[in-house]
Amino acid sequence: MCFNEFMKFCIMSGSSRDGNNTVRLSKATKNMLNKEGYEASLIDFKEYDIPFFNGGYLNRANATEFQEKIYCGMSQADVIIIYSPEYNWFPSAEIINLLNQIAGEKNADLFNEKVFVFGGVSSGRGGKLPAIQLSSVVGKVINFLNFSSMVSSKIFESSFTQNHVNENGIILTEDTYKEEFEKFVHYSIKIGLRWKEKS
Repeated sequence: MCFNEFMKFCIMSGSSRDGNNTVRLSKATKNMLNKEGYEASLIDFKEYDIPFFNGGYLNRANATEFQEKIYCGMSQADVIIIYSPEYNWFPSAEIINLLNQIAGEKNADLFNEKVFVFGGVSSGRGGKLPAIQLSSVVGKVINFLNFSSMVSSKIFESSFTQNHVNENGIILTEDTYKEEFEKFVHYSIKIGLRWKEKS
């Protein structure tokens, strides 16, 4: 496949649980972006090794393989898509901890001149709240550090994910779920192109 080198995507699958649904949606997104001709890296949080603050701070000069994927994926991407599972109406602890560790001026290349896109994943009804909360947090980071970036207004709520997407990221149903997912990905492409063209 010939990839469009004009715009790159980074997809973060923000669950470290075995057999999680978040990676299913992340794979489906990567599949669709590749089909549309865009290069997309996928960071699977199953490999997560970011320390909590009581375990120390990240040292970018001495990053692990997983941490290097974060740094490279985010810094090279024009559009960063972050998917979080919904745990008691909150984003995953892994994503929150990651943002606490990397959000700062020393990592400006991870946040500046980017479009951030969010989706929430649930095995039942729900998924919207983690995406809304993460949109707000990242928006505040961008504002506080005066970065030239934006948060997409369109989020994706993936309810009953296991019924709609298989382990390989193949959409199983021809219904509203597929229609809304495709609208979400196409909107993310469109807003990314507009942002990149004007920056």
